[in-house]
Amino acid sequence: MKDRFTRGFVAGIIAGIPTLVFNMGAFYLKFATLHWADFMGIFTYGRKPIAFAETLFAIIAVYIFLSFLGIIFAYFILRMSSQNYILKGWVFGLSIWFISYAITILFNVPELAFIPLKTVLSNFIGASIWGISLALALKWLDDRIKVST
Repeated sequence: MKDRFTRGFVAGIIAGIPTLVFNMGAFYLKFATLHWADFMGIFTYGRKPIAFAETLFAIIAVYIFLSFLGIIFAYFILRMSSQNYILKGWVFGLSIWFISYAITILFNVPELAFIPLKTVLSNFIGASIWGISLALALKWLDDRIKVST
């Protein structure tokens, strides 16, 4: 995978795996009132997903979004030094978390007008996991290129 675009895409997907496990676990353990598929469903359908197929499509859409963000991060990291990947990934993940919350407020999304603290904290942790995982996955993919060439 010598293409930076592809490595960013794949890193976004890889980083989404532990994040989804945490996010769904937090939801089912009642630590959060919404999971990321609910957020994506609200953006996609205008409401939380109801049926299994809607939830599945919302999860796929989350992964597409995370892949897109992985591509952005892969090119962003080129503009900066490649030192402190983890810190940069964490800050990037938290920036996306903050921007996502700001967008729901700016566009006055009624279904997301009030989000309880436990859900905000859960999503903060999820964004942290995703950002750190993204940085680690991209570094691993980048290091594989260096070794193979």
